Amino acid sequence: MSRVTPAAPPRPVARAPVWWAAAALLFGAAFGTNVFTPLLSLYRAHLHLSATDVNAIFGVYALGLAPSLLLGGPASDRYGRLRVLVPAVVVTGAASLIFLLGADSTVLLYVARFVQGLASGAAFSVGSAWLQDVVGATFAIAAARRA
Repeated sequence: MSRVTPAAPPRPVARAPVWWAAAALLFGAAFGTNVFTPLLSLYRAHLHLSATDVNAIFGVYALGLAPSLLLGGPASDRYGRLRVLVPAVVVTGAASLIFLLGADSTVLLYVARFVQGLASGAAFSVGSAWLQDVVGATFAIAAARRA
């Protein structure tokens, strides 16, 4: 007679590495978005920009951010969180490179800031959703209360 052994209970899924990955991607996007701000005064002096130009370059970010925040979530629901988040974070890095190239071009500063808004909106909306997916509703509610 053969003896049947019961199946081992399922092991809990290790969520810490995924949580850290989601947080690291969000941090990278947020850091890349904000690194530009202190450089505005340098760009203003170097390119002889007016206060209006500096404010407009800073504000162009919102023109890219708004549609990206609205479209990033549905895109990640359809294609998957990582398929939207990783390219968005990569594009925030590309926007930083455009800023480097824009040291002598006002037009490139506008382009870089707009691209940064597009990428950041997708990264923030999708990254936040993914982070909530990973930690679960219980931890998300606790984190919101502590914030």
